[in-house]
Amino acid sequence: MRIYNKMMFVCYECKRIITKKKFIAEIDITYRCQLNCTHCYYKHHENIIEKSDEEWFSFFDELYLGGVRFILLVGGEPSLRMKLIEYASKKFQFVDVITNGQIKIPETIKCRIFLSIDGSESVNDSIRGVGTYKKAINNYRRDKRVIINFTITENNIDELEKVLIIAKQNSIKSVVCNVITPNVLDNCNKSILSVEIRSQIIKELLRLKMKHPKTLGLSKAIIKWYEDPDHTNYCYWKSNVLHYDYLFNSKYCFSDLDCRCCGCFAGASLSTKNPFKNKT
Repeated sequence: MRIYNKMMFVCYECKRIITKKKFIAEIDITYRCQLNCTHCYYKHHENIIEKSDEEWFSFFDELYLGGVRFILLVGGEPSLRMKLIEYASKKFQFVDVITNGQIKIPETIKCRIFLSIDGSESVNDSIRGVGTYKKAINNYRRDKRVIINFTITENNIDELEKVLIIAKQNSIKSVVCNVITPNVLDNCNKSILSVEIRSQIIKELLRLKMKHPKTLGLSKAIIKWYEDPDHTNYCYWKSNVLHYDYLFNSKYCFSDLDCRCCGCFAGASLSTKNPFKNKT
């Protein structure tokens, strides 16, 4: 399956270079979320009327006609708009969803699920709220669609190996990591990592890659990407992916994240895998 996915990516990337039409879209399908995680970049809004399911279905249809085949559904919390996940899974060739795991996405829906867990139970719940760990694990243990999505901060790097073990114990195939990225509006002050802390993170990632090579889903190239956080010159995810908010407006990236301090797994993964790195 991985080989097939890579082959399809190369084929679509060749087509994108020729036609200039992007084939990947990242979309906030809701601004709502049940949680208020301490490290979340997403700014929640009040009194917003969301688009109807029918409007979203039409929007997905337009994206497909425009050449989109890979789609990432985020938010907010996308599981709050389950009908949209279901429709997208039938419309697009590849569908990824990032979720906090508090609402189980039915196994009948074909997608890849990035389940956000940021430590063992006590640490995760201090970040995401009491009871969130158990609910997420109970919903998704032994689910072959699932990859754990771990956000590394200055305070939880020692928890990563525990989460790798948790993944193995619950038959979850792998763990990927983001390094916390500040919002531009924070001017890199809120969550900026010092050179020393980032160096410690890189050493720990390399150590764990040696110890848990199959479970830690980061290549050495991705870890190298994290070592130097400034990706203002090149990021496939920022430049060659369509980004939309919950009102169908184009946006900068996941948010107004600061590319000088980046630790985005999506950016690291596609930028390091892209065989046509210098072609935009």
